Amino acid sequence: MTQNLLSKRAIALKPSATGALAAKANALQASGKKIFRLDIGMPGDGWLPAEIYDAPSGTDLQGKYPPSDGVAGLRNAISSYLKRIPNLDYSADEIVCAAGGKDCLFKLVATLVNKGEKVAYPAPYWVSYPDIVGFFEAESTIIQTTSAADYKMSPAQLNAALDQDTKLFIFNQPSNPSGMLYSKEEIAALGEVLRKHPHVQIFEDAIYDGLVYDGEYQSIASTCPDLLDRIFYGHSASKVLAMPEQRVGSIASKNTDILKKIVALNSQTIMGLPPKSVAMATAAYSSDLSFLEPIKKDLKEKRDIVVAELSSINGVVCPKPQGAFYASPDISAFFGSTITVEGETITVNDSATFSDVALRKYGLAMLAGSASGDDNSVRIASAKVNQETLKEALNAFKEMCDELAASANISKSA
Repeated sequence: MTQNLLSKRAIALKPSATGALAAKANALQASGKKIFRLDIGMPGDGWLPAEIYDAPSGTDLQGKYPPSDGVAGLRNAISSYLKRIPNLDYSADEIVCAAGGKDCLFKLVATLVNKGEKVAYPAPYWVSYPDIVGFFEAESTIIQTTSAADYKMSPAQLNAALDQDTKLFIFNQPSNPSGMLYSKEEIAALGEVLRKHPHVQIFEDAIYDGLVYDGEYQSIASTCPDLLDRIFYGHSASKVLAMPEQRVGSIASKNTDILKKIVALNSQTIMGLPPKSVAMATAAYSSDLSFLEPIKKDLKEKRDIVVAELSSINGVVCPKPQGAFYASPDISAFFGSTITVEGETITVNDSATFSDVALRKYGLAMLAGSASGDDNSVRIASAKVNQETLKEALNAFKEMCDELAASANISKSA
């Protein structure tokens, strides 16, 4: 009966894969099992200075509906941030706010993309891209990358993915789930391709732009300024500024006509952002951002631990991340091997089975790569665990791989 009440869009919509995994891990923890939480794609505890949490909300918005484009002070603060981290010049009038990065992308797709049109993006990708695109009955064009290519697409791959029906290209880096970063030269080469397809709009999903610890962050917007009228630069306070609970996101663009439609959509949905969220985000975006330095140092040290430990495991390939707080080891060498879990012999043929076995037998909560469009990998998120716990978790990962290696003709790790 309930099924008959649902719209086709609601029936097709799937819950977030990260949320489903978290529910399983939470249930096992509640039963008393030790779980290594390498699934949580959230900032670590204590990242933000106390004064940002304590930022006064003021009285300007009390008892009033908030503005649908975002409070001017917040948009000015975001403008200031964009000038410093990605080196982009957007005025407050070229920025709109919404309820987090996910809400920004949802509303941009709603504003730009029609039924049957295409949205292109590389895999592995953020888990929500296909469902957001599918909700509007558009088609996803997946650009498949590999660990051998450091999970980066080539200009030829991008060119092959774009056609007359492509409306939007999504570019996320540093990447969730791989942590990979494109160089200025690589971005310039992608820009050459995008110039050949002037009808394609560009969404830069840049919510990790301030969490780069190797090299220098570059964007399409900064590298290819002639494309600015087609670029929508998405940001969020959830990752770099460590406040995912406040749900503050933004889109910056020179195409203010499109931004006005997003504002109209805000006015028909969230209306605007609440005062406490505005106050905290304004304080964080306006700060000197010095609190990021020890965070990036810790993330780089964890990255080094992850890469060193995983690289010592025969059969595992792990490209070296340059930003964010993820790694995506390729574990496909173990496909076809068997392992015993609670008396049951299980054949590991895909990333979902690998992830399930890792959780049930070794207490390792890791997102299966199939949720991100790359069935050969799993995602390891390190921000929420300390370095000692991370080392312990990676030892468990090694034990699992060694057990799988025994049935896959792979020599055990040193």
